[in-house]
Amino acid sequence: MKKINFYDTIGLYGMFFLIFLSSSFTVVNDVISSLTTIVCWIILLCVILTVNYKKNNTLSFNKNLFLIYCSIAVLYIITSVYNQQSIFVIAKVLFALTVGYFYIDMYSLKEVEKYFVNVMYFIAIVSIPFYYISMNAPSFLQTFVDPGTNGRVFYNIFISGYMLNSLRNSGLFWEPGAYSSFLNIAIFIILNSDTLSVKKKYLKLAVLIFALVTTYSTAGYIALGFIILIYIFNSMDIKKGRFLLALVILGCVILFSVKYSDLIFGEDSKAFGKIWRFFKYKDEYMGGGSQSSTSIRIFSFISPLKVFLDHPIFGVGYTNLKELTFATTNGAITCTFVNWFAMNGALYGILMLFGYFKLASASSSKLIIKLLVFVFFMILISAEDYSQNIIYTGMSLLGYKFYIQRDKKGTHV
Repeated sequence: MKKINFYDTIGLYGMFFLIFLSSSFTVVNDVISSLTTIVCWIILLCVILTVNYKKNNTLSFNKNLFLIYCSIAVLYIITSVYNQQSIFVIAKVLFALTVGYFYIDMYSLKEVEKYFVNVMYFIAIVSIPFYYISMNAPSFLQTFVDPGTNGRVFYNIFISGYMLNSLRNSGLFWEPGAYSSFLNIAIFIILNSDTLSVKKKYLKLAVLIFALVTTYSTAGYIALGFIILIYIFNSMDIKKGRFLLALVILGCVILFSVKYSDLIFGEDSKAFGKIWRFFKYKDEYMGGGSQSSTSIRIFSFISPLKVFLDHPIFGVGYTNLKELTFATTNGAITCTFVNWFAMNGALYGILMLFGYFKLASASSSKLIIKLLVFVFFMILISAEDYSQNIIYTGMSLLGYKFYIQRDKKGTHV
């Protein structure tokens, strides 16, 4: 195998395992043992370092990006130890951060985008038929049943899963909302990356959007709306064809919404019905007497923000934040960008958000598009708790890498 092919192969499989080990139902719910997961992380790190060495004839890394990585790691250690967090959890998060750093350092933004799109396309291709089989012919999957959190049960074949009786597609992720976030990143890359040429672009786009629709994720649909808005703004001075494509996508979304309006918008729907119920029972939710998925997401922004304002320097740590906000969030602290501040303090939160702003800057030279992309990222990471997930920490590192290379070359990555 040629060196460049081997390099690309490791990049592709490395991306798959970064997603699988950090975000899959199988790992998050300990379907496989912690020892197996740790061994997989170690193997992944060793493979990445080996490829790095073979590519450069030495272990090579960008010193400026390494300083950013060290800053994130040191701040995480100081605030976590100060808040008496589990040493084992601290070690796991730091090891994943280290693996992610070396991966991001070795591959360009364009390469990372390419690998991510291809991996998510594969996950979507597998998940769509598995989703329909799970709903219509579950007898074939009785031997693949695994328990999830909060009493939920999944059909799980490692590379795809389905939450029983949910009518929602989870892909290989721990729940449908998480799947929608990853799908939206891939859709965003296909539509808005100026540096990436995607093979079978429209086929991949159609498959990813169809998979997203089957998640019935409110936040996922809102994020897709922002992607279309960004695409339209990005297309105004380029080609009318791109603008028309955006209208076609928007038209398809509207037609689907009309056809399945009860599933999406009704009071008992899986998507926007939860917003309807929140406003109907908002006084009860605000009093902490009960929770819904929507009230939890709203209070996962409000409650951690209050905690951060009380503890701005060191935050309170992950487990303490869950305890302090339990009355209104039931332990589901999903708003990632607020969690960074509430868990690890102002410096850590600012460092993470600045990386995202730099990543948004990579999308365009237009200020309006940069701001829209930044808001898109914040919507994306507010639906689930990704505060210790290497994919989303890695996106911040990618932003810094773009910033460093742009200053070095004087151009976009």
